[in-house]
Amino acid sequence: MEGSRNSNSANLNNFQAFNPPKTYIGTVMGHKRGFGFLEHEGGAPVYLPHGVMKRVFHGDTIEIETATKGDGRTHVDLIAVHKVELSQMVGKMIIENDQCFILPDHHRFYHKYYIPKHMTKSARHDDYVAFKRIEKRGENRAKIKVVHVIGKKNAPGFEHQYALTSTSMVDFYQNNNVIENKLIDQLPEGYLDYRDKGFFTVDGEFSTDLDDALFVESTKVGWDLYVAIADVSHYVKEMSNIDFKAKKQGQKIFMPGLSVSMLPDDLIRESLSLLPNKERLVMIAKVSFNSKGKILGFNHEFAVICSKAKLSYKEVTNYVEGWDAGTLKENHPSVANGVKNLFELTNLINLEGDVNLRKVDKFNIMVDYSSKKAFEIKRQVSMLGHKMIEKAMVVCNMCTAELIVKSGLSAPFRAHGGLNESRREEAEMFLKMLLQKDVSVLDDYSEFKKIRNYLADQKIGEHYESVLMSFINKSNYINKPSQHYGLGLDYYLTATSPIRKYSDLVTQRIVKSIVLGKASVVNIDNEFIDSLNNSIGRVTNTSLLAERLFMLQYVEDIALSDEHKNDIYKAKIIDIDRNGFMVKTVDHGITGYIHKSNLASKGDAFVYDQTLEWADDMGERYFIGKVMDVKIAKSDRQSQSIDLSLVIENGAPKKAA
Repeated sequence: MEGSRNSNSANLNNFQAFNPPKTYIGTVMGHKRGFGFLEHEGGAPVYLPHGVMKRVFHGDTIEIETATKGDGRTHVDLIAVHKVELSQMVGKMIIENDQCFILPDHHRFYHKYYIPKHMTKSARHDDYVAFKRIEKRGENRAKIKVVHVIGKKNAPGFEHQYALTSTSMVDFYQNNNVIENKLIDQLPEGYLDYRDKGFFTVDGEFSTDLDDALFVESTKVGWDLYVAIADVSHYVKEMSNIDFKAKKQGQKIFMPGLSVSMLPDDLIRESLSLLPNKERLVMIAKVSFNSKGKILGFNHEFAVICSKAKLSYKEVTNYVEGWDAGTLKENHPSVANGVKNLFELTNLINLEGDVNLRKVDKFNIMVDYSSKKAFEIKRQVSMLGHKMIEKAMVVCNMCTAELIVKSGLSAPFRAHGGLNESRREEAEMFLKMLLQKDVSVLDDYSEFKKIRNYLADQKIGEHYESVLMSFINKSNYINKPSQHYGLGLDYYLTATSPIRKYSDLVTQRIVKSIVLGKASVVNIDNEFIDSLNNSIGRVTNTSLLAERLFMLQYVEDIALSDEHKNDIYKAKIIDIDRNGFMVKTVDHGITGYIHKSNLASKGDAFVYDQTLEWADDMGERYFIGKVMDVKIAKSDRQSQSIDLSLVIENGAPKKAA
């Protein structure tokens, strides 16, 4: 996209002035007062006046020319827009004097952009819309058009539509078409018949897309664990329309009160989901253990099964803990012994490395079916049933990864580790002050493991392990075996959710090519991996944005209502920076920021020392993991931020009970 040379001037008392003319290429950074800056590699940011900012967007890569004229004012000419960072955005339609404008719903945008009526898709005043840039040469302002009308902020389903549209995922929600499919007439060649075995599924109470089923039987030396995974590859052929759509979406989208399946719902329901009393084709990882829970060997098979029961985590937990053992035995006698065997086996399994399935706080945002608005937030209770199933799934994934590695094939492996360069400065400070270590240890797994184990043995460990992990690159896909710091494994991939995750479907096709000699045309090259990571990134952003929007709506409508605005919450510090700290409420998971100006003493003695904490001039300490009483002060939907305040008692923060 290129722009004509359009001169804008400004008095740069506090910014760079240039004489003779100079050309700069850099990234646009918007400012709340309407002007902006160009960040470039050549030095200090260059001021961008309002006239230029009306023609570009925050995040664009542009080229400008600056020159100081005889009047002492610096003129800025926009020469070209080289890269558009935000090609599609969400904004609010504003109609004034029969003219239409869009104000981007982004905290870095402070200009409204004119849009011709015929480009608005009949959006009304105050409607939120998704809009795109139109590339035009020689224009004095940015050109845009509406591509999707979301509707009013208070409309049912607004948060879902906003999240899907913002991340360009709305087409997957609208185009999840019903298709015809047929059940198999005969068992495919090479498949085994396991319909007589007592397989059972364990999932959420209302889950219907059941990827996996389990069966555990005792042997003379220990146990055999069968993990059956829905054979999606039999029905979804490579390069088909369904396969193309699944690849583009990447995985199922989960949002509060709504999910968007990766595959057509009727195909899942009629042919794939391992529902009870339904014959289903599956891939099986059969893993043998000795009496001490050590893996003796494994093999992969393809078969037909018929699940005997659909159990919930709560049912399984109550049964193995003895709270309600009779109910499961009475309702599902054919699988009760298998559940008992699974409990005994997973209780003994001690996975290699650091795979200890650490507890993570999770919260469920409850959304009303009719209004599509959040009305309650509940802490998700982690039960023994969750841990049993998670261990079985990790074992299946580990064995599947080993099979593929030994075969020398490429696959969508999961990589997790190495220093996140964006946090280098903080990591250096943390490691030097707390552990007297150089930041290079984060690129060496053996050294990282020592640090992690050291923290786990210390009283401070529970506070700082999350800090240590924040310095590590996030987990992503790679086409070759790579270490996984989080799980403590030399290599890892996932295979247990092919209904929900495209990577698992691809892994299943690779296993089938090894076990049954079925040729696969998938080329797991860098282009494929980049596409997969991009798709998963968009799905993750959609889910996170939806959660944040519903959290903000809950705070605005309920937490800040007259009835609850003075409620006090217990909150834990989860991160610290030079201006204050981020906290999360213990029972609701509301994440917000407490600025240092909110401290009782107004102290400004923030230090990264051996305790990595805020310390004010009254001696009050604020460290990661500290629990305090807080109130919700305000929320800002545009910046998607929530501010909290400390509850002050006798001039000091009130101690949480």
